[in-house]
Amino acid sequence: MNVSDMLDVIHYFYEEDMNYATVEQAQMAEARRTFVFEEMYQTKYDYKSFNKNSNNSADDGITPFDPLNKDVKPYIPPTEVNPDSYSPFGSVLDAPIG
Repeated sequence: MNVSDMLDVIHYFYEEDMNYATVEQAQMAEARRTFVFEEMYQTKYDYKSFNKNSNNSADDGITPFDPLNKDVKPYIPPTEVNPDSYSPFGSVLDAPIG
C-alpha cells in the first residue's frame, strides 16, 4: 500500500473515533491513536480522553475565571448589517456565496 493510501486509512479511523458502542471501544481507539502519534509522527498525543492526570499539557496556559479581576475587555459595537446590500456586513466579511 502506498503511503498516501495508508494516510487515507488512518484519517478514516480518526473520523470514526466518535462511533462507539462501549467505553472499551473508545479506549481502544484512543490507544490506537496514541500509538500512531508516538510511532509514526514521533510526538506525544495530547488530546486523550481517558487516563488524564493533573499534569496534562492541554491545561497549560488556562487561567480560571476570577470575578474580582477588574481588567475588562473593551466594548466592541456590533457590526452594522444591511440585508439589501450585496455585501450585507460591509468590509468585515465576504459577500454571501450564491
